[in-house]
Amino acid sequence: MSQPNQTLPGSNDVLGIARNVLRLISNEWALAKEEMSENLRRAGVAIAFLLAGVALSILAMATLLWAGVAALAAAGMPPWLTALILAAALGVLAIGLIAWAMRNLKAKAIAPKCSLNNVQKDLQVLKEVFDG
Repeated sequence: MSQPNQTLPGSNDVLGIARNVLRLISNEWALAKEEMSENLRRAGVAIAFLLAGVALSILAMATLLWAGVAALAAAGMPPWLTALILAAALGVLAIGLIAWAMRNLKAKAIAPKCSLNNVQKDLQVLKEVFDG
C-alpha cells in the first residue's frame, strides 16, 4: 500500500510539464494582449491622421477646384465642363485614398501576428513531445 506523501513514478515530470505549459500559455496570452494594445494604439493614431488629412484635403481640394475651374474657364472652356472634369479627377483620387486607409485598418492588419505564430510553434512542440 502506498503512503499518502508518496508520488507515482514520473508524476513530477508530468506536473512539471503541466506547469510549464500553463506558464507558457500565460506568457503567450500576456504577449498577445501587449501586441494587440500596441496595434490598436497605432490604428488610433492612423485614424486621427486620416481624419486630419481628410479635413485638410477637403479645404485644399475645394480651393484647387475653384482655381482650376477659373483657369479653364478663362481659357475658353465652359465653366460647367471644367467643374465636371476636375470633380471627376478628385473623385478618383478620393476613392484611392479611402481604399488604402480601409485596407490598413482591417482586423488582419492589427492582429497579434507574432503571438499567434509563437502559439502555433508552441503547440507544434507540445504535439511532438506528447506524440513522440
